[in-house]
Amino acid sequence: MIRYLSIAVIAMMYAIAMAVSVVTAYLESPDMMVVTDISDPANPKMVRYYKLNSKADDILVTGNLIFIKHDRSIETLVVGENGDVVKKSEKDFSFQISSFDVKGKEIAVSYDGTIYIMDPDFKVLGTLSTRWKIINMRFLSDKYLVVNFGENGVGMINVENPSDPRIVWRLEARLEKVVEVIPSDENLFAICESGMIFVVNVSDPMRPKVIKYTYLPENAEKGILYKNFLVVSSPSGKISVLDVSDPFEPKLLFSKYMGADVSDIDVVFGYIYVAKDKGMYIYKLGKFGLSFLNYVPAMSVKLFARKRVSPAKKMPPGSVMWSYSAASEIRSAPMIMDGKIFFASVNGGIFSLDESGKFLWSYRARFLITSPVVGRKGKIFVGSWDNYIYVVDESGNLVWRTRLGGDITKPVTVDEDRVYVGSEDGYLYAIENGKIVWKRELSGWMTTNIILYGDGQIVFGTSSGEVYAVSYSGNVLWEFDAGGWVSSYMAADDDGNIYFGTTNGVLFAISKKGKIIWKYDAGDEISSGPVVDSYGRVIFGTRGGKIISLDREGNLMWTYNAGSSITSDPAVSKEGFLFFGTEDGYLYALNLDGTLRWKVSTAGKVVASPVVSKNAVYFGSTDGKIYAVYELTDGIDDGPWPMCCGNPNHLKVVKY
Repeated sequence: MIRYLSIAVIAMMYAIAMAVSVVTAYLESPDMMVVTDISDPANPKMVRYYKLNSKADDILVTGNLIFIKHDRSIETLVVGENGDVVKKSEKDFSFQISSFDVKGKEIAVSYDGTIYIMDPDFKVLGTLSTRWKIINMRFLSDKYLVVNFGENGVGMINVENPSDPRIVWRLEARLEKVVEVIPSDENLFAICESGMIFVVNVSDPMRPKVIKYTYLPENAEKGILYKNFLVVSSPSGKISVLDVSDPFEPKLLFSKYMGADVSDIDVVFGYIYVAKDKGMYIYKLGKFGLSFLNYVPAMSVKLFARKRVSPAKKMPPGSVMWSYSAASEIRSAPMIMDGKIFFASVNGGIFSLDESGKFLWSYRARFLITSPVVGRKGKIFVGSWDNYIYVVDESGNLVWRTRLGGDITKPVTVDEDRVYVGSEDGYLYAIENGKIVWKRELSGWMTTNIILYGDGQIVFGTSSGEVYAVSYSGNVLWEFDAGGWVSSYMAADDDGNIYFGTTNGVLFAISKKGKIIWKYDAGDEISSGPVVDSYGRVIFGTRGGKIISLDREGNLMWTYNAGSSITSDPAVSKEGFLFFGTEDGYLYALNLDGTLRWKVSTAGKVVASPVVSKNAVYFGSTDGKIYAVYELTDGIDDGPWPMCCGNPNHLKVVKY
């Protein structure tokens, strides 16, 4: 029985009517290949069927080339911009091919224990005969080829001179049979049939070092490395996922039984594809398990293609990946929704970009200042200095706008079809579909965001020092006197407790009933709203330039002095990294212990809060630009209130 290899992606970025940008190939039967668009990996769509010349048992994709291995030939397809094959060739061999791989302009083909290094036209450049049968091969780099010798371990071949390939070393596998060898940047993961995995450090390819043996509870037959996840399948249909971010201590995160009829698995863009006789099942991969997303029916799925992609150049954390100029100051936090970035500029522009910084659309209003907030059906809400609330759809078309009695300088809060917002005329408003339902006079104007509770109350602070709790119908439920202007945004934890600061330099923790729990005297105006993360920290900034970290009981953990006023609310990543801006133009990143990780300079003030996404931190500056900075992160922290307004779309309902 043929056991199968991994999926492959072709990155083809063309401006075409079909807009096929990312595709994969799989076998629906031994001689029928299907090309499928996976631009949306949770909803793959068939593009083309291709009838192959004979039965296939391995597919490899690199660039826009598909290599298909048959018993004694390799078929090459060139995929055009609309998914069609525009060129086709086949190379016949006089021997039975056991394995092959492609890297750049070199092709490695094996027969029994012999390796042939070939050029793109399959002309033999060099040959190496070994004493051991070759199961499969993978290029580690342009210079080295990793070889799986099965019961005879793993080896490294130097192919820097393709006319004279040479074996560098071979490691035994403790009498185990190796079924798969997976190379990464500095390590090899050798997966054995018994379920044993041994990790070989090859940072110096000439001097390998086995750094760890680990064991799975079941036999293994296939492995796939996706970022820091090693996904291993067993003959019984069980999938095990290991965290290999520390290769010295791989950790088994979970195992899931998929069924005995599983024919293949793969991971692409964080999704696991599970192939069965009746189609494929799609799951979202996470640290704590798999979330079922979709089922794609098919006649059958027998074999996913495997990929060969060149490793990206390593970019150090803190590197600016791109910037986009809005030609006007940016003083509010960007928002992320469905892979798109939304932000507002002071001169009235609402902008939408994709995560690569490409412009999608803009809407022109007047004097926008608040952070965008997303509501139902992708509607985007922004407040303005011209007294209006603007609501646009996800394509940038105006849905409605409503004029209030004063400037709107704080974010709106959306609950289903109702909008709650404060204005500098001293009122709190409730609006539905552009119509004012009620308004409540306050003793001062709103100076904070609004915390929305699932049990029917909303909480906010004012310039008079009063913190209000108001029902959904506008009735005041309670008030709390903070003794000074509430100068920071608010945060809430999973128990409903509320955290905020004042111009008097006091950070308060109060209950959802308005009773004080504790307070901390920072000795300086609190100008940057607190965040509450999964690490048990309450973190805020001061006008004098300090970041202060407390525990949940109000005890000081550490401080960091940035030396310039902080009005940017911090944001925390899953790894505990902290990001915030300063008025002297920097975005800072701190480690979990409060030490400096990196900082990035701009030509203006960074007064708006950043937002954290996968491998990126986005923020705006008064120099008129939105920036994307590279970071090694899986995204925003899972804590109760890890950033401005609670989450990346600036809309959070507190439920407990």
